Amino acid sequence: MKPFIDTIFNPVLGWLLGIKNMLMSLSVPLSRPVPIQQFLGPFGLFGPYWSTFVGTICALAFIYVVVYLIKNASGLYLQFKEAIKWW
Repeated sequence: MKPFIDTIFNPVLGWLLGIKNMLMSLSVPLSRPVPIQQFLGPFGLFGPYWSTFVGTICALAFIYVVVYLIKNASGLYLQFKEAIKWW
């Protein structure tokens, strides 16, 4: 009986072991920062201080947008919570 069960489940077991081996061999590449100086090339003509200034403005604008989206999401959550409360 055991050989019969083994013939049924060996392909499935082999497939699962193959998936396990592929998952174990996966690796995550190292993160690389975005070379923002390449995108801010024209500002580099004005000097390093201007490119730093523009890079700082871009970073602050990104942070502002993220905080704005989080704030709106929390407001939406509170409105949903109030709607359920009075429903």
